[in-house]
Parts: sequence; C-alpha cells; structure tokens
Amino acid sequence: MSNRDTKARELCEAGLRKMWESEVEPALDLYSRALEIAKDEELREMITIRKAEALIAANIDGPEIPMLAQIVMRRRTPRHVYLAALALMRRYVEADDLRRGIFYGEIGRKAAEELGDPMARASILNGLGISLAANSDFVAALDALEEAYDALCLLDDNRVDVQLMRPTIVGNIGGVKVANGETMAGIRLLEKALPLLDGDYLVAEVMLDLGFGYCDLGEYETAKPFGRRALALASVDRQVRNANYLLGRIASAAGEYDEAAQYFEVVAGYYSEYPNCKELLMTVDVSRVVNWKA
Repeated sequence: MSNRDTKARELCEAGLRKMWESEVEPALDLYSRALEIAKDEELREMITIRKAEALIAANIDGPEIPMLAQIVMRRRTPRHVYLAALALMRRYVEADDLRRGIFYGEIGRKAAEELGDPMARASILNGLGISLAANSDFVAALDALEEAYDALCLLDDNRVDVQLMRPTIVGNIGGVKVANGETMAGIRLLEKALPLLDGDYLVAEVMLDLGFGYCDLGEYETAKPFGRRALALASVDRQVRNANYLLGRIASAAGEYDEAAQYFEVVAGYYSEYPNCKELLMTVDVSRVVNWKA
C-alpha cells in the first residue's frame, strides 16, 4: 500500500471513531480528506461508504449517497455490500420508503451471511426487523429479530458492542410482540431490556411500547408514567406523535376529556390531510387498526 493510501486509511479510521462519538461534521471532514488522497479502488469504495453513512446521519445530500447502490451492484466484497446495503436500508426506512428499505435489508442480510460475521448479521437483522415491523409484517419482523439475537449468542458476552446491542434487540423483540398482540410476553422482555438501555431514543421507544402494552391490558395508571417519560425523551416526530396519542388514550379512558383533547390535538397536527382527525380520536379507539411502529 502506498503512503497516500496508508494516510487515507488512517483518516478513514479516524472518521469512524468520530462517528462512534456522534461527531458527524468532523467525521465528514476526515472522510473528504481521505478521498482526496486515496488511490486504491477498494479503499476508495470503503471511504465512500463511510462518508455516505455520515451524510445520511447528518441528513445532508452528497454524491456519495447515490453511489451506495452502485457499490451494492458492483459487489466488490461482501463487507462493502453489507455496509452499503445497511446504510441504504436505514436511509429509505427513515424516508418512509419501507419497500426499498426492506429490499436493501435483505441484500445486506445475504452479504452478512457470506461474511460469516455474527455482529454484522445481528446489526442488519435488527434493522431489517424494525423495518418489517413498520411495514406491519410482525411475524417476519420477529423472525429477523430473533435471528439477530441468536447471532449475538455466538459472540463473547464481555464484548462492549455485544453488551450494547443485546438489550436493544431484546427491546425490539418485546415491542413487536406487544404490537402483535403477545402483550405479556412483550412486556416481560421490555422490562428486562429497559435498565440496560442507553440513549434517549432507545429508552423512549421502550417506554412507548410498555405504555401501549399496559393500555392494551387496561392498566392505564401503570401506562401513564411510561407515556409521560416517553414524551419527555422523544427525539423524532414519530415518538412525539405516539406519546401524545398514548397519553390522550389514557386520559380519555379516565374520563379526562379536556386533557385528552389537548394530546389528540398534537396528534392531529401530523395528519393535516384529515381535518376531522381530532374528533375521530376523541370518539373512536384506533389503537387496534393503526400500526404505531410505522
């Protein structure tokens, strides 16, 4: 490897460390500098994938993002296919294009199997399971998530990445079980995962699932603290919407209709194309017909 490529690889690795620290802008700068000097085509492809990941995380457009699909088609190495497909799956799911997200998730799943890397399999299957749940395919979602958990069981429990990933997957399995009507089994898994989770997004997600689960059991007072905590921690629109719906449902069940109306007003703001949404929520329990994982 030439000196230029050695330096480019070092810059790429430094960029990845910045991404692990959630410092996206410094990572983008490091990846850009790496691309400027890298000559080896395989190395350039890896740097392109890493830069595209950072652009997607920052919600910034860039020429590297459309290049991910080309990398998947080129199939230079299974690892490159896996990483590019994983990034594309996340991008399309976040854009609510579940069909494409699942398509790339399945490609990534096959590439991870080729790699023989249990952590890669766990990562792609976890994302695929979430995508399938958002698409209301709960049985397939559970299959993917349970396969992800099984992959982790092949690794050393003392690994930090295993310790971080395991409760995330357990929480996702629990949430999908609640959505699929396996309420008590789901709640048990969610309560097992909750103390081990780190980060507002993950904790809010489990809080929401627990709140919906206890609501389904008619235990509204138990559900209320979970809903309130989820709303306080919510970091994306879907979580804000769902937490307000959950709290509105709880208030309505308690006969606190003025409070319920305030929560449902927020939910209705996400459905401006339906002018009577708030009134519908006040009079009809839509929890059985709406997939709150979507």
